[in-house]
Amino acid sequence: MDPQKRYWIFFEMAKRFPGLKFVAMGKPSVIYEEKYKEVVHKYKDLKNLETLGFINEEEKQKVLYKCCILLLPSIREGLPIAMLEALAHKMAILSSVNPDGLTEKFGYWAKNDDFDKVST
Repeated sequence: MDPQKRYWIFFEMAKRFPGLKFVAMGKPSVIYEEKYKEVVHKYKDLKNLETLGFINEEEKQKVLYKCCILLLPSIREGLPIAMLEALAHKMAILSSVNPDGLTEKFGYWAKNDDFDKVST
């Protein structure tokens, strides 16, 4: 949940799509904790948004089995472990990065930050 991950885009998507449930996992580095709290506070009233913070592997697996899409708005990533975990749980990928064409093959590459566009 550091700034390069652009987690606020995830929260904005929850705001834009109130009929869908959004679950955020992870926590910021110590130097970004206050900024993260400030941002999360803006979205505290969203009934469809759950922020779990850091959770153990067992809990993460439970969450992933219930999800159908991974939303990864990060501005730069290699091949994120989150993508591999999403694919292992048969989830589609919605991301601003497309390492080795993986996002395009298994979801939608939001290369222009058009996360809410429906691809045909």
